[in-house]
Amino acid sequence: MIDIMQVGAIAGAILTILGLAKFVVAPFQSSIKKNNSTMESLQEMIRTLAFDLKDSQRDRVDIHKILDKHEDRIGKVEDNTIINSERITTLFNRGK
Repeated sequence: MIDIMQVGAIAGAILTILGLAKFVVAPFQSSIKKNNSTMESLQEMIRTLAFDLKDSQRDRVDIHKILDKHEDRIGKVEDNTIINSERITTLFNRGK
């Protein structure tokens, strides 16, 4: 014969386990889902930042190439200025 006390104890144990699962495990699973969502978002951001960094690095290389060309041009202009100054000085000295 089944004893009502045993059935009650078993039912209480089952309800306790279900309650524990509902109040402890469910919020834990919810926080894990939110954490996974946040991690996916962060990974996407990192990929975007890595792409932007590579793009920025290419721009920096291009800018340095342009700056090198400008530096060469400025050097030529400085040389021409010195030559012209010497020519002007020579012309003034001839006129004396």
